Amino acid sequence: MKWVPFTVHIRITPDHGSGEIKSKRFEYWRDMQKLATMAYEGLIDESTIQVATPGGGQQTSASGYRAGGMGGMTAGAAAKPQIGQSPAQLQITGFYQSSAQNIQPHPERTLIHAGEVVTGPGSHSAEANPVATVGTEVAALKTTLETVLDAAFPVGVSYQIFRLDYSGITWGDRGYHFP
Repeated sequence: MKWVPFTVHIRITPDHGSGEIKSKRFEYWRDMQKLATMAYEGLIDESTIQVATPGGGQQTSASGYRAGGMGGMTAGAAAKPQIGQSPAQLQITGFYQSSAQNIQPHPERTLIHAGEVVTGPGSHSAEANPVATVGTEVAALKTTLETVLDAAFPVGVSYQIFRLDYSGITWGDRGYHFP
């Protein structure tokens, strides 16, 4: 088994209460911080995922209940408000437990250069999609993340896995389509 690094970006829409959009920026930001902590706490308990510690670090009134700290900071996902066309996002970095052998993420390529034929690991290019094993692992990781987030977030919070960087390959926003 091996641990493969990943970074997931989650498009998030906090619950705005009873249909009213919160007008105060501070309240909106606190909602984002709470959701970041909930996502991080949910992923800590998942056996196939090791999240980075301390992660993003969010302010909470729970006085660091999981971290055992005396202050108001807990480990958590990084939170980013909407900026321009980029949606509000949570970012979590960690490692996914893979049972596959250590393979190159792209198929091998053959190049003819200076009269020599060279075959080696492929590169990230338009003509070489990732190997099927990597696509299968990404699909399994995405399903695991969605299952954990469904349980971690309260009713009324909508989210979408916006981008996933896995084994050096970007899936979702500005990358390959999710398998």
